[in-house]
Formats: sequence, C-alpha cells, structure tokens
Amino acid sequence: MKTNKVRIFNNQSAIKINLNSACLKRILLNILKMEGKSGFSLNFVFVDNHQIRKLNRAFLKKNRITDVIAFGYDNQELFPTKGISGDIAVCAEVARRKSKELNIDFNKEVLRYCIHGLLHILGYDDLKTRQKTRMWEKQEYYLSISLP
Repeated sequence: MKTNKVRIFNNQSAIKINLNSACLKRILLNILKMEGKSGFSLNFVFVDNHQIRKLNRAFLKKNRITDVIAFGYDNQELFPTKGISGDIAVCAEVARRKSKELNIDFNKEVLRYCIHGLLHILGYDDLKTRQKTRMWEKQEYYLSISLP
C-alpha cells in the first residue's frame, strides 16, 4: 500500500497564520484524490519575504519576492519515490499583502497559494496563456469547493 503524506511547516514569524493544519491537509489530500494521485510525500512550508527571495534567487535565478515556489522531485533516477514528491514554499507576507489589496480573507489567499503550488507539482504550468488559463480555472475550482 502506498503511503500518502502531507506535512505543513511554518518557518516564518512575520505573519500569524490561523489556518488549521488538519483542515489544510484534508483539503490538499482531497485535491490529490480528485486528481487520481496516490503514493505521495509533500511538504508545504510557510516562509517570509527574505526566505522566498533566497529560494527564488538560488533555484530559479530570479532576485525577487514571489508568492509560491514548487519543487517537484519526479526524477525516478535521483528520487526513486514511486509517487509524487515535492516541497512547496508559500510566502505568508505576499499572501497578507495580496489579501489586503484584493480585500479578501488572508486564509483564502494562503490556501490559493497552496493549491497553486500543488498543481505545479502535479504537472500543471502557467508559462503560456492556454496553460495558465487551464491551471487557474482548476485552482479556482478547487478553492471554491474547499471553503464554506
């Protein structure tokens, strides 16, 4: 039997996150189930502006702050996980700023970033217009069915 693991870490102290970890895990596990995925190990890590910039610079060669970065480990030679494995870094400070700009709930914006990162791990991309439209439609659908 394949083990499914979703772990959530808060590695920042800039923003208080009131999102219930058990609820977030349930939502993410449900999305994975709807996508037909099993045998996964995923880490969601909440970071601050400094940490996300450092990750973006080191791994994507972009010296700027961003909302979410997803690292998928699907190379079976290097990471023989027999399933989906990855780390998703979510910037709490960007979520706070964006939620204020849009006048929406902070937790909803955090969840949106988690879903967005998860979709990247699942192979969705947002570099081209058609891909971005497909990914964002799926992201907003999952967000809409995840919140009361």
